Amino acid sequence: MTFKNRQGLGRPDRVEPSDSEKAYGMERLKKLRATVFEGSTDPADAENWLNMLEKCFDMMNCPKERKVRLATFLLQKKAEGWWKSILARRSDARSLDWQFYKRQVYKFL
Repeated sequence: MTFKNRQGLGRPDRVEPSDSEKAYGMERLKKLRATVFEGSTDPADAENWLNMLEKCFDMMNCPKERKVRLATFLLQKKAEGWWKSILARRSDARSLDWQFYKRQVYKFL
């Protein structure tokens, strides 16, 4: 992965992962047996799913800026529709952080 430095010094700017890095993240989730989330009326279901993701992300050493993208890849049916509605309403939805995303999942229930 290449980085651009601000004024040649300091921390690297945020760089979008390449297609191969994205595919690698999804493959790692599959190998760790991450499950899809279709939505639920039971908060325990969402909590269990988020906890499972946290374990997977920990094993993957997943950068925090990729967690939301990888998590939303696992949404299906009602939950996927909910996420698409968030994307439609927020211009910054693709850059939301993990803590914000988890709060939104609980609001979805």
